[in-house]
Amino acid sequence: MKKLVMVICMICALGAYAQEPKNMDQILKPYSYPTQFLEIDSVSVCYTDVGKGKSTLVFVHGLSSNLETWKFNIESLSKTYRCIALDLPGFGRSGKNATVYNATSFSKTILGLMDHLQLEKAVLVGHSMGGQASIKFAASYPDRVEKLVLVAPAGVETFSAQEGTLIKTMMSAAVVKATSNEQIDQNYKANFYEMPENASDMVTDRKNITKASDFEAHTIAIAKSISGMIEDPVFLDLPKIVAATLVVFGEKDYLIPNRFLHPQLSTKKVGELAVEKIPNAILQMIPAAGHSIQFEKPEALNNAIAAFLKE
Repeated sequence: MKKLVMVICMICALGAYAQEPKNMDQILKPYSYPTQFLEIDSVSVCYTDVGKGKSTLVFVHGLSSNLETWKFNIESLSKTYRCIALDLPGFGRSGKNATVYNATSFSKTILGLMDHLQLEKAVLVGHSMGGQASIKFAASYPDRVEKLVLVAPAGVETFSAQEGTLIKTMMSAAVVKATSNEQIDQNYKANFYEMPENASDMVTDRKNITKASDFEAHTIAIAKSISGMIEDPVFLDLPKIVAATLVVFGEKDYLIPNRFLHPQLSTKKVGELAVEKIPNAILQMIPAAGHSIQFEKPEALNNAIAAFLKE
């Protein structure tokens, strides 16, 4: 009888273990490159480090994304440069336990990673929200930036207090958590002029992580990051950037500027405003490309970055 009870208990225990929810790290598809983890301000930060070269590129992803969005750029540029990409706190495989998510906090994470890897300087490549964080980093730590590449950066387009409140209300953690699969499909399509077939993996990942044990913490990170982009603006930091800067936008970017709040603005005007405010900057518009240029037109972006670094 005792043996029977023990067997039943073991079966129940195994069943409970099997049903234990997985976190995002366990649910996300494997990244294209090996990753390592580093603790920065009590948050586990995931990063990849491949390639060798005279210059080191540090890639910083945008909102609701992760380091895998740079895989096609790393594939090409790591042949000539050392390429490092990280998951910002709250995203991808990094910890979801940060208390602050904004350009200043993200720039400190980048600094912590560079210090750990003993990088005196690096070429910073930031996309969208990661571009805003890169602007803050370049203005705050100018001696640590060799050159700056801003890919469809957030932070150049500014919002009034009323507009900011509206954006934060529309993108609360509860709203993010309740996003349907159909809306997820539409959200990803909005990132591209013509959605690449190979983008299906990231869409699948986004749908699958809703089952993750830390998904709610991730939605809070998204909401706080959106608030952070509004409440920790970088527009006044643009003139403080001393590094040579390449600003890249897709000609068919549907996300910058905000078409609902600023219908009078064009993507090109946002790019021109950036190079007007940054002392040493050039603008390159990529034809037939949307917001996520690095994924939709990686060859065009890689060529633009390579040419810029040779100047």
